[in-house]
Amino acid sequence: MNGRGGLSDIPIFSGNVNTLTVDYTANTNASYGGNLTFTPLAAAVPEPATWLMMILGFAAIGFSMRRRKDSAVRVNYAF
Repeated sequence: MNGRGGLSDIPIFSGNVNTLTVDYTANTNASYGGNLTFTPLAAAVPEPATWLMMILGFAAIGFSMRRRKDSAVRVNYAF
């Protein structure tokens, strides 16, 4: 294959139908082409309840770590 190509900075719009069309003819009679159509999803933003549960979870873990008492190991020897 003698041909080579490249493309950058293709604008992709969230929530819209985006189509990429490729048509190529080589130095011989061979050619190829195709279409790619896709619709990217909008950026996912967590709901407020999700944020609340996450913050409460971190607070509970921090509270339990702060309240944990370091118990010294006690060894009793029986004679």
